[in-house]
Formats: sequence, C-alpha cells, structure tokens
Amino acid sequence: MEETNNKPIIKATSKNHSPVNDIGKKVMEDYIVPKSKDVIHDALAGLTSMIGDAIQGAINQAIYGEDRPQQSSSGHTGYSTFYTKPQNISVSSTVSNSIGKRSSTEVKYIWVQSEEDARLITNTMRDNISQYGKCKVADLYEMVTPKIQTTFQDYKFGWVDPNGIGYHKEYTGEHRGEYILDLAKPIDVTNV
Repeated sequence: MEETNNKPIIKATSKNHSPVNDIGKKVMEDYIVPKSKDVIHDALAGLTSMIGDAIQGAINQAIYGEDRPQQSSSGHTGYSTFYTKPQNISVSSTVSNSIGKRSSTEVKYIWVQSEEDARLITNTMRDNISQYGKCKVADLYEMVTPKIQTTFQDYKFGWVDPNGIGYHKEYTGEHRGEYILDLAKPIDVTNV
C-alpha cells in the first residue's frame, strides 16, 4: 500500500465474475474430465489386456504347441487369457419389451446354441468383473454374432457381481434346446 497526499492507495485487480464461466468450469471438472479419464483408462486397459493375451498365447504356443486357456488353482478356467472377447458365437436375441426403445437397465434376452457357448460367455463376463471390477452391457453385446447394436447407455450399465450371471437350458417354446443367459438387472457402472 502506498500513500499519496496522505490518502492510502490500494493496488487491486478486479475479476469479472460470470455465471457462464462458473457453469463451464463445473461441467469440465465434474463431467468432461472424469469421463475422459474413464475413456482413456478403458482404452489403455483394453490395449494392455490385448497385449498380455498375445504374450500369453505366444508362451502357450511355445510350451504346449497350442494356445489354450489356463486353469486357475480354484478350478475356474480363465477364458480371458485365451481370448478376451469370444467371437462367432451364434445367438438369437430379443428385447424383453419389443415395443419402443429399451431402457438403460433392460438387456436383450440372449439364447445360444450350446452349453459350451453359454459357459464361455458367462465365464468371460465373470473374468471381466474379476479383472476390471465390472462387465458392461456393451461388452456382452460385442461377444456375440451377429453383433447386437449398442447404445451409449450400454457402456454405462453392467454388472459388478459375478453371482448375477448364469444360464439355463430352455425346454419349451421356439428356443427349445437352446441356452438362455440369466442376467441380473444391470446397474450403473460408470464410477466402478
């Protein structure tokens, strides 16, 4: 503080305060930055998983002469080390409410031809939960052929409890002899 002619002079700056700037800052800090981090994390986790799977496959090929899944000490076969996303599993699927758009927590009914396919899908979903803490609806839809169209919501919702994932054989109706996936209602897994 300086004094001129016995009057104090205070040096100060003024900041224009704008509600628009506050809202923009809040949106960036609370939504855009965390979601961007999630996208980058998921992309890098997928890349490292893919590289790890390739290395594991090469080791299996060198040691056993074939690429095969490894059995854990618990007796559970970790299919994610064999191939993270099973392909060419032929499915039939319908939406539980075929009229209008499905809600974010509504998953299509998925039937597969064999118990082996049902087991592979459910084990891969459980492996995703074990490895990443979640399995998204979009992950499930990407495992099957033909691919089921995903929405933005399918990347936000999924499962964190492996006990909510199973399958059973259909004994009646148009899908008799096929296996249907028994899935708990998906929850928001964005912050998992």
